[in-house]
Amino acid sequence: MQQRFSAEICCHNPLVGYHFQSSKADRGVVVIAAAMGVEQKFYFDFAQWLAEQGFEVLTFDYRGMGQSLRQPLAQVSITISDWVQQDCVYMIDKAELLAQGKPIYWLGHSLGGQVFAMIPNRHKVTQLITIASGSGYWKTSDIKIKSVSLMLWFLVVPIATRLVGYFPGKKLGIIGDLPYGVMRQWRQWCLNPDYLVGCEGNQVREQYHALTLPVTALAFQDDELINYASVDKLHSFYQTAEKNHQYISPKEQNLEQIGHFGFFRSKHAQTLWPAFITPIFECS
Repeated sequence: MQQRFSAEICCHNPLVGYHFQSSKADRGVVVIAAAMGVEQKFYFDFAQWLAEQGFEVLTFDYRGMGQSLRQPLAQVSITISDWVQQDCVYMIDKAELLAQGKPIYWLGHSLGGQVFAMIPNRHKVTQLITIASGSGYWKTSDIKIKSVSLMLWFLVVPIATRLVGYFPGKKLGIIGDLPYGVMRQWRQWCLNPDYLVGCEGNQVREQYHALTLPVTALAFQDDELINYASVDKLHSFYQTAEKNHQYISPKEQNLEQIGHFGFFRSKHAQTLWPAFITPIFECS
């Protein structure tokens, strides 16, 4: 069973999310934080599976995306920092109310895992799980992505955002539609060798260094956007956390591909999900 909720955080766009309720023993709360440009509905099958395992599960669209968008995108004034300091904070507070003392897990896909240490109330979370999360620095990418990134960051993004007032990713077939401020900040991150840690200053760097909760990172050999070097780079900033990296080969799982997005597809409900997600919760 899922229930829609809405929160008036600020501005004209309320945060909209869904609560997937468990009918089994309450094992805690999982917050699923989406990748850049990906709407929460993409994770609904995975969220329902988690609920069937005994967890209360929360999904949400960052404001300015998906169901959390009510006004013309060109009028949305918001940044990734706003998502982190307001949207993510709200979701952790909501998870705390649901958890009632039980564990809270932050499960972040790509961007959703990258930004965790920037969230002000991150101390309320029991464990961080990152899936296909790595540094977005463009020079760390594989050669095919590097050439696309060069054109994206130095030509397409500056021109497109100024022309229409937001990033028209759907028309361009890249990422998805995103607010101007979000795309501008993300571009800055992707041009810095230390990604967001390099852009956001020493205080943020210290937040990553000081994180002590367990961190489990799942990465995929055939990820077309984030390679293993990028995953290692991002997680190297967690200098004091207890880290567990799992590098997953499609061939070893008898699969043709997984990629950056494939892990969350429902066809893996009987294979990848129990094989790699279930043990994380059993060990926590």
